[in-house]
Amino acid sequence: MLHEGGPGFKTIQQDVRSFSQTLFDSLAMAAEAFLMRLKSSALMDKFLLMMDQS
Repeated sequence: MLHEGGPGFKTIQQDVRSFSQTLFDSLAMAAEAFLMRLKSSALMDKFLLMMDQS
């Protein structure tokens, strides 16, 4: 078992943090690209119309 504060624990924590940061960055980029594509499509217009009506 690794004990918190041990030398092995810190590196694992850093690895997990950098991994989740990379994962989050790529997810954010994918979502941004998806939204940009959505904005330029007629689907977005329909969606906005539906939002206005409610």
